Amino acid sequence: MTGALPESLAQLNLTIPVESNVAGAKAKPRRCPTYVPPAARHRTLFFGYNVPIRWVWAYARQNLKPRPQGYNEIELLLYGIDILKRETGIMTLHIDEARKPTDTQPPAHLIHWENEAIPILTICSSEDFKYRPTREQVDKLSGILDNLQTPRWWTSIRTYEY
Repeated sequence: MTGALPESLAQLNLTIPVESNVAGAKAKPRRCPTYVPPAARHRTLFFGYNVPIRWVWAYARQNLKPRPQGYNEIELLLYGIDILKRETGIMTLHIDEARKPTDTQPPAHLIHWENEAIPILTICSSEDFKYRPTREQVDKLSGILDNLQTPRWWTSIRTYEY
């Protein structure tokens, strides 16, 4: 009996189906940005657009229903960011202040300054890089901004100590 067992196993063929493309499976979406540049010491980096705060206010005004008492600047800023989040799907979107571009140097006349800082419509930071949006979401935001600029890395105005 022991001699018959190995002989029967020799004729046994096992095939394991390998599926190269699972039906209905989607490819992982490309993320944007694809890298984090070296950080300045004790500074967070922000990936986003140099957008004037007044632009966010105007965007909110054109997308909100008018109300008798109007909206104050804080409400317009919060509503504007909220509307942009819903339209693009970028949940990490917020406003930050930077002191300089990090990875590229745009011409100085193209940088908009407000109160000694550069306002940044931040897509993600170097600290929350793993939550960065898809390329499609960033393209949608660029379209809303009329493709006037591309997002880039900016160095935070604030320092931190760990």
